[in-house]
Amino acid sequence: MQIRWLGLVAMGVALAAVSGARAQTCDDFDGCTQNDMCSDGQCIGTPITSGGSCDDFNECTVNDHCTPDGCMGDPAAVNTSCGGGCGTCQSLSPIPIPGLPLQCTGDIADNGNECDTSSFGPCLSGSCMIIQPVPEFPGIAFCLPAPKECPDAGNCKGACNPQTGNCDNNATRCFGECERCDGGTCVPANQGNGCNDFNDCTSQSRCDTLEILGQPRGLCMAGAPSGNTPTPTPAGCVGDCSNDGVVAVNELISGVNIALGNSAVGTCPSFDTNGDQMVGINELISGVNALLNGCEG
Repeated sequence: MQIRWLGLVAMGVALAAVSGARAQTCDDFDGCTQNDMCSDGQCIGTPITSGGSCDDFNECTVNDHCTPDGCMGDPAAVNTSCGGGCGTCQSLSPIPIPGLPLQCTGDIADNGNECDTSSFGPCLSGSCMIIQPVPEFPGIAFCLPAPKECPDAGNCKGACNPQTGNCDNNATRCFGECERCDGGTCVPANQGNGCNDFNDCTSQSRCDTLEILGQPRGLCMAGAPSGNTPTPTPAGCVGDCSNDGVVAVNELISGVNIALGNSAVGTCPSFDTNGDQMVGINELISGVNALLNGCEG
């Protein structure tokens, strides 16, 4: 199973547009915070300790609500379908324990099967990814999205239209105004010009070049961080969003959502190991390794 496409998707969400100074207010996309403000380039809100609905990004919970420990839900019914059809909600404990959170589990034989990515948008297809850290336990299942492949129409055209979900011969394959088409290949353009990195907590973002899969691509890179409030130090373990020394599947999925542009980096700063306000393929792989092998130290 290859997941190298995530690096492209994570970068591709930074479509260029001229941007000015950023406001101090922002949205950390966390239903359990309020009064969100920029803090050293990250969006951080004040926790809501009780009341209010939220999403803990675990398909195997229901009635998600804010608690002093963050967003938490009640266990869903056993055998509830999850992971885009890749698995069902089951207890990972060999001995049933009432109230123990369930996880989306599946059969390792289903690895690579097609799954439902409708929640991610119409321009993605998906395949099941089953991770089995311990042979005696069921595999942890989730649907891994990938960009829908479209025939090359020439002249850097031929891509999925997000409005229709269909391949469009007029849709560009290039990354916004930080790239242009040259001889049928997308190459960096407008280098040094202002662009929009889709982060309210950075300013003066500029078009720059980054090599992806051996090819130079033009991308909108984050500018100087805004906000003067001290930022909590990210967890030492990549992907440990809750700072509890363990990387859970829902935290790995949070990293995927950040890479896809569905969530802000501030929802799990520990994935952003290089401080570029994005989550790349190498950072996701580090999170997978931490899930499988545990956190060091």
